[in-house]
Amino acid sequence: MSQLLPVTWQHKHTTQPARFLYTSKYNAQHWVPREALVYMSNLLNEISKRRNLERAWHKIKRHADSSGVDDVTVGAFGKRLHTEIIRIGSLLRSRRYTFNKLRGHTVPKKSGPKRRPIRVSTVSDAVVMKAIELELNTQLGKHYKLDNGVSFGFLEGKQVKDAVERIRQLYAEGNGWVYVADIQDFFETVDTPSLLEDMVFPYLSDSSVNDLIERALTLDIGNREELRKRYQRQSNEVNIDKLFPPDVTGIPQGGTLSPLLANVYLNRLDLRMIKEGFAMVRYADDVTVMCKTEEEARRADRVVRKVLEKELLLTVHKTGEPGSSKSAIAPFEKFHEPILGISFRANKNAPEKTQIYPSLEVFQRHIKALQDFCRTPPHPDLLRNLQYLQAKTRGWAASYYFTDYSPKYYRPVDGSMLAAVRSIMARYGFYPKEELAEKDLAKMGISTYSQSFQSLKDKKKKKLTASTPS
Repeated sequence: MSQLLPVTWQHKHTTQPARFLYTSKYNAQHWVPREALVYMSNLLNEISKRRNLERAWHKIKRHADSSGVDDVTVGAFGKRLHTEIIRIGSLLRSRRYTFNKLRGHTVPKKSGPKRRPIRVSTVSDAVVMKAIELELNTQLGKHYKLDNGVSFGFLEGKQVKDAVERIRQLYAEGNGWVYVADIQDFFETVDTPSLLEDMVFPYLSDSSVNDLIERALTLDIGNREELRKRYQRQSNEVNIDKLFPPDVTGIPQGGTLSPLLANVYLNRLDLRMIKEGFAMVRYADDVTVMCKTEEEARRADRVVRKVLEKELLLTVHKTGEPGSSKSAIAPFEKFHEPILGISFRANKNAPEKTQIYPSLEVFQRHIKALQDFCRTPPHPDLLRNLQYLQAKTRGWAASYYFTDYSPKYYRPVDGSMLAAVRSIMARYGFYPKEELAEKDLAKMGISTYSQSFQSLKDKKKKKLTASTPS
């Protein structure tokens, strides 16, 4: 049996001796096993501090109804935040914290009928993982130059918008050829032992969180049977065991730690491309290189493959023509495949006037989501369903406000929005005498995709104008 020692938690300004000093406004005495003592200097104690766990909580970006396999939503967790933070911190310090299994679900891939596996942790686990990620970011940032001018994904202050604008800028500067490298199943094929043992653990101040990190990356999903039944009912040819292998490999897509670890793993590619003088734009595992000539694009292909395939043991899809291969080289004005969900309409004669729009696949995905809404509304009451529709248009505006506008692209999705509102109103016995128009939606406090887009775009423009010195 473990020998128990009295451990006093005291305020940091106290001068009384203590075996274990913890920064807290409370004084409390606890009995803990000798091997469970965690000293002030180590990483585990740092992430378990209340202020760091609360900071992690506020950094988590999830919808209030989002939950893991334990069905505890973000909203419910937030209502008892104080209690939960104390509980989590105590379990971490005593090394008794255990992760739950993940909730698996799938989303459509950017193109084609295939599905992308996403793994969602419980809210409690997300807080712990975020606290770890924040501390790792500080420690690994001392060794790796993650914000290096070519990487745009999952970095503080960087968005898809910045990557897209950089591509447009590079084209305007005379880089008329594009090379796009598509990594096959990146997250699932990362060499995790090499990532952790060679790239992460050696640069941490101590090993106190190593075990937590390893366990966080090897969690299986806990709703496998539920997913099987769901796709059997839908007669959908989705192999759940292939999408979510029981033997977990790589780093989990959708995991809290995965974005940082992906940037660390691909940092070698960033530095090599910078050294070779290539104008690369990388967002997570999406690699785009803007080049002045076809020859330069071919050379970029060789360098990227050498780093990714020979050094990092990844697989890059065969390079071919746009549309026939996921990796491609082409003049930019002839490249019509979406990059980061954005379609570029390059203007060869006036590159600075190149227009950008959400891709056709993105529009079609939203139209399908609205059609699915008409068949199966997500909520039991009219008000919440209308709020759901409004959230869809606002989410669209937040994602694409920086793109250009064309009525011909927005007309179909706006029509689907009007149909969805008519459908949900009819379901609850409200039959408008005439066809609903956009002005009728405005009276209900609902905007079409076009209206939400234009409204946020105008607000951003006014804000930018106001902040620009005259």
